[in-house]
Amino acid sequence: MTSGRLWTRERVVGYATILALGYLALVVLLNVMAQQQVRDRVGVLATDYTGFHSGALVLAEGPAEAVFDTGRLTAAQHRALESRYGSDLSPEQRDSVKLFYWRYPPPIFFLVRPLAELPAVPGYVLWGVVLLVPLVLAATRIVPGAAGIALALAMPATFVNFMFGQNGALTAGLIGLGLVLAERRPVLAGVAVGLLCYKPQFAVLFPLVFLVGGNFRAFAAAALTVAAVVGLSAAVFGIAPWLAFLDSVSRTSGHLEEGNVAWTMMPTAFAALRLWLPAAAAHAGQAMVSLAAVATVVWIWRRSRHEPELKAVRNAAVCLATLLAVPFAFLYDLAILTPALLWLGRDLVDRGAARWEWLVVVMTGLLPFYAGVVAKFTGGQLSPVVMAACLALTARRAIR
Repeated sequence: MTSGRLWTRERVVGYATILALGYLALVVLLNVMAQQQVRDRVGVLATDYTGFHSGALVLAEGPAEAVFDTGRLTAAQHRALESRYGSDLSPEQRDSVKLFYWRYPPPIFFLVRPLAELPAVPGYVLWGVVLLVPLVLAATRIVPGAAGIALALAMPATFVNFMFGQNGALTAGLIGLGLVLAERRPVLAGVAVGLLCYKPQFAVLFPLVFLVGGNFRAFAAAALTVAAVVGLSAAVFGIAPWLAFLDSVSRTSGHLEEGNVAWTMMPTAFAALRLWLPAAAAHAGQAMVSLAAVATVVWIWRRSRHEPELKAVRNAAVCLATLLAVPFAFLYDLAILTPALLWLGRDLVDRGAARWEWLVVVMTGLLPFYAGVVAKFTGGQLSPVVMAACLALTARRAIR
C-alpha cells in the first residue's frame, strides 16, 4: 500500500477517531483506578478540576475574594475531594492532597461558579466537554468537516486537558476563533479575543496582529469586550476580588521564580533556563525569546497579509509565538498548538512538504506527552526549542 493511499482523508479521520476514543477509554480507566486506589488507601488522584470545583464552592458561599484565602480554599478543597470520592476517602488521604492555589482573575468566576451546583463527577465531565466546544468550532473552520473535529480531539493536548480538567482547550479555542474569524467576522473575532481576559497573557499578540493586519474593527471589539467583562465582574462580584487578584500576582511571580511551581511542567523559555540559571538570567533569556517571537510574527504578517494562500502560515505563527512569548504556561496550555498545527498541516498538504517538515509538526504535536517526562529525568525542557523550530519552519514557508 502506498503512503498516498495510507493517508487519505477518510483514513486520517478514522485513525484520529480511534485515537480520540482511546483517550476517552483511558480517561474512564484512570478515574476508575483512582477510585479503587482510594479504597485501597494507596493514594489520591486529585486533578486540576478539584481546584476549580473548590473555587466554585468558595464563590457559592461568598465573598468572592475568599478564593484567594488559603484557609477558605483549603476547607473547600476538602469538601470537593469528599464529593469526588465519598466515604472511600479517609481524612488522612484528604489532607495529603496539596492545595490548588487560585491564580485566576475574576472574569473566570462566571464560568466556574455553576460547578458548585453539580456533583464532582458530572461536573468534571461537563466542564471538560463545554471547554472543548470553542476548540472544535475553530478546528472545523481550519479543516472543514469531520476531519477537523477528529484531529482536534486526537491531539495529545486534548487528552491532557480533559483528563486533568484544565482550561487549555478553551484558551486554544478562543485564540483559534479570534484568528479564523478575523477577516469575515471581525467583531466576533474581537469578542473571542476579548474573552481571553480570563487568561490575559495569551492574548498578548492580538493587539499587534490586529493593528499590523489593519483589522481595526476586531481590535475595537476586543477592547470593548474586555471592558465589558471586567466591568460586569466588578458589578457582580465587587472590586475586592480584583484587588486580591492583583495582590496575588506578585506571590505567583515569586512562586514561579523559586520553583514552588514545577518548572519541568512549564513549556516556556523561562522555565527551561531557570532549570539551570538564576532567576534574573532566566528572565533575560525569556525577554530575548519573546522579542524574537514577536518580531517573527510581525515579519510574517507584514510579508503575507495580502497573500491569501499564506493565511494558514501567518495564523499558525501567532499561536506558536504566543506560547514562546509568555513566561508562565503549563503543559495543558500546549492545546494552543492544536490550531497552529492544523493550519500548518493544511499548508503542508496544500503546497507540498518534505518529510522533515512533517516530522517537525509531529514532534511539536506530541510535546504534551514527552516534554514533562524529558524535563523530569534530564533536567532539560525541550518545549521552547521544539516550538521555536516549528515557528522557524512556519517562517520558512512564508517565503517559499
